[in-house]
Amino acid sequence: MYNDARAYDLSFVSPSGRPPAKPQIVFTFDERHFAVLLERLQTLAGKTAEEKYLYSPSEFALPFSNLFGHNDFGYGKCGLLQRSGESMSLCVELSQAKLHEAVLTINLITLAFLVPFEEGKKHSNRTQQIDLETCCVRNRANGYGHAIGGYVSSELLLWLCKQGVSLSDGSQYAPIPEEVTTAMQEAYRAVTSTRMERWAKDCGGRINKDGRFILYCSGDACDVAIYPESFYPKDGYGARFSCHNLDSALQQVTLIAGLAKLCEMARKDNE
Repeated sequence: MYNDARAYDLSFVSPSGRPPAKPQIVFTFDERHFAVLLERLQTLAGKTAEEKYLYSPSEFALPFSNLFGHNDFGYGKCGLLQRSGESMSLCVELSQAKLHEAVLTINLITLAFLVPFEEGKKHSNRTQQIDLETCCVRNRANGYGHAIGGYVSSELLLWLCKQGVSLSDGSQYAPIPEEVTTAMQEAYRAVTSTRMERWAKDCGGRINKDGRFILYCSGDACDVAIYPESFYPKDGYGARFSCHNLDSALQQVTLIAGLAKLCEMARKDNE
């Protein structure tokens, strides 16, 4: 079940500027937890079989804050550490050249955040919106080598219910917000070849009036969702989400981008 206190906020940053900067999946947290998070990342990096996944030796660059307020981190230095006031952000850039480095970096970050920060329980009055769990295994015999899953909080579920109102034609689903579709398409285009960009049109999703969502992208019924069989709504409780046919790194970052944008929009609406 999701943590009682906020560990991080998940966001998606669209490409911008000319030439456009790379899109990012962002984990924002309280700077008070930086030292503990750094220790966890260092420990996890020492136990990760990155050579097997990346097909070459690669060292995880730890995020050390410098005088300029940000620096590179992660496998292949695919991320940037940024500071804003009392918050810090681990920003993982999405690109075709460093797709697998980004996926492995996200995997370490999500593992590091799964254990609650004890200090956060004492000081935070915010719940954790989403607990994201990721997998990254290449050439897995039974597929699902890039599965994702986790929990959404009761607050996020309530927001999802408001988005999933029945349409006038009596259907049980509403389309996901356009911003979520756009985020998934931008992530997809960033990590694929030019000739494959046309499949970004397959990104989409919908939300049920009870808050259950499904996000999907190019592939054989590839999606992440709160499935009916794992949904037992109770007041004050969240829900578990999982995936189907999520085999590639490209599909994983596309769907994570959609989840991140959902979380970001919910936070803005609740401010």
